Amino acid sequence: MANFLTSTAIDILERYPDFEKITIILPSRRAAVFLKKELSKQIIRPVFSPGITTIEDFMLQTLGWQQADQPTLIFKLYDSYRAVAPDPKENFSDFSQWAHLLLADFNELDRYRANARQVFDYLADVERIKKWDLDPEKEMSELVQNYLRIWRLLPDVYTHYTEKLKKDKLVYQGLAYREMADTVASHIDELREHYGKFLFVGFNALNTSEEEILRTLYHERLADFYWDVDEYYFNDVDHEA
Repeated sequence: MANFLTSTAIDILERYPDFEKITIILPSRRAAVFLKKELSKQIIRPVFSPGITTIEDFMLQTLGWQQADQPTLIFKLYDSYRAVAPDPKENFSDFSQWAHLLLADFNELDRYRANARQVFDYLADVERIKKWDLDPEKEMSELVQNYLRIWRLLPDVYTHYTEKLKKDKLVYQGLAYREMADTVASHIDELREHYGKFLFVGFNALNTSEEEILRTLYHERLADFYWDVDEYYFNDVDHEA
């Protein structure tokens, strides 16, 4: 029994004789390498290769932006923190100890197109309740007050940070996802001319941004999909999976 990539390669060659007019999008560079190998095994005549890339590279090329490295992202995040935080501000050494966690939160917010202010305001309320003391005569310690103050700052830090990154045409992964999902409809003519037909191969557990991008391209008749799905689950509409 052929594996998923082998079956996909065979089907692509049968369905799309104009090989050079398609662009194959995969979740990772590793998957792209293996699909190229499978296609090369099936091809028996000289052909122009299709475009084969990852969804991240596809988005960055379409947006005309670059993915910043981790140190650059942290330094720029500290600049945004200093721009919106009142005195006293944390020094960079203290800030850098939790900056990577904040970046991870920003990344997930953007991948799922969540409202950053609503999410962080809610989390700030949760943290305030967790630190709440039932003794009305007892004031919160300065440490706790500073901790809660940082939570309240996060929506403004996020807004300042993402606006600055976009102005500099730099992104982290999630921000590229959100921006592409927000603007994909405006790129349709450009995508049709530059890429032809998209084939999305091997995606699963899509985040909200991916869903919007793929759905928009599908409705514009620009995308087909190859899903690695077990028929046992897929064909049983009553199965809980």
